[in-house]
Amino acid sequence: SPQVKDSGIYECQINTKPTKRQFINLQVLEPRSSISEGRELYLDRGSTLSLTCNVHNTKNPPEYISWYHGNKVARFEEPDMREKTVLLPNVSYSTLILDKAKVHNSGTYTCSPSNANEASIRVHVLSG
Repeated sequence: SPQVKDSGIYECQINTKPTKRQFINLQVLEPRSSISEGRELYLDRGSTLSLTCNVHNTKNPPEYISWYHGNKVARFEEPDMREKTVLLPNVSYSTLILDKAKVHNSGTYTCSPSNANEASIRVHVLSG
């Protein structure tokens, strides 16, 4: 079970005369996610809200990427909300799109991949 702290240069030696050496650089990557738009986003009422969750450093794609608004699962059956998800090794992402954002759409949005940490953003939909 390698961990990130195990990353570094390792040496293998064969006890011959002269000694034979082989150096190997081990880089252990930790799966993580991030939201492209940062930690906070301000937009005007009626604008399109678009959030993209990127999943990095995974050998296999996540089985799913879930979106939450507050503590509730985002409801993609609403007419103005949709999602586009691409699940591939090393290049997985999910984009949540909400047309005609309203003030009540403000709050914390969280993406939760099946194989990495969650990432969150605070969205402020301005009334004016």
